[in-house]
Amino acid sequence: MSFYDGKNLENWLSSVSHDQFPNGKDYCRRYGDIKDWISSNVYDEVKAAALFAEIAAKKEPIYLNNHGKEHVESVISRATEFIKDSCQIDAYQIYILLVAILIHDAGNIYGRNNHESMCVKLMNGIGNLAGEESAEKRIILQVAQAHGGYVDGSKDTLDLLEPSVDLYGRTICQPLLAAIVRFADELADDSSRASRFMLKEKLLGESEIFHAYSDSLKSVRIDDGVIRLQYELTRELIKNRLRGGGKKKYLIDEIFSRVARMHMECRYCTRYIRPHAKCPVADKISVRIDMYEGYEADKMIKAIADPIQFTIEEKGYPEIPKNGIYDLCPALKDINGKSLSKKINSKK
Repeated sequence: MSFYDGKNLENWLSSVSHDQFPNGKDYCRRYGDIKDWISSNVYDEVKAAALFAEIAAKKEPIYLNNHGKEHVESVISRATEFIKDSCQIDAYQIYILLVAILIHDAGNIYGRNNHESMCVKLMNGIGNLAGEESAEKRIILQVAQAHGGYVDGSKDTLDLLEPSVDLYGRTICQPLLAAIVRFADELADDSSRASRFMLKEKLLGESEIFHAYSDSLKSVRIDDGVIRLQYELTRELIKNRLRGGGKKKYLIDEIFSRVARMHMECRYCTRYIRPHAKCPVADKISVRIDMYEGYEADKMIKAIADPIQFTIEEKGYPEIPKNGIYDLCPALKDINGKSLSKKINSKK
């Protein structure tokens, strides 16, 4: 049995006694109040609000895949699988992690652009339901905002977080929590997020390939450090290119691109989780892609080719980056033989 008694993190939190939290406060109830408020006021409106924001900005309309309740539950499930046997995070940090998951994508209600930063507006809307502790709210926001996007042109958002922060006598490991949110979100882009009917009726415009990708990903499972992905493609999805991002692309190419990105996200996020883990978190991705003629009564029928199966893992001798030591350690950028010789000779 894992540290979390085999429970989903959300269910585990609800079973924790008040004395596990700062000042004995009822953080379980606080979490429930936040979730109820977001469920009532935000989740059902995210798609429409993001679409209107794109139209108002005179951009190509983007019909988001699911960013609501079902997606959040999927992210919580992935986070549970990801850490249940490897990390032992205390109840207060689990509370921060779960609230960050609740709000990580909800900022889309203000528009797709920079939706991570819109979490601040959302937290202001929640108000005192999330307590009055501004330092605590700030930490939750920093964890949620690091799940994606760019800062100064870089996706290295986790490195910008303080390694540990002391709050109410507790130590909060922000990069650890943010890494869990970020990678759990990456693993939660499965078939539960797709608008299947609109995809079938070709009503999704430039969002078509994103929904097709989600719909094709039927299973995500983490087993003994292996992330197992299972996709299903129909003949129509194999032979036709789909719209997305202003161009057309074959779905199999999108799958390969997304799996490669997932591998990079896995390498990146586990870097911050591994120091807190008691056993391997995830070190490889195993993929199976089944190909069928089509659907009949919502079931795939008649395989049309052997499955494509492959595994991605780190192996071989690592390559030195283009600029050598200067890429590995930017702090050395102004030091080389010429500059060092000049510096030493000037001190004679």
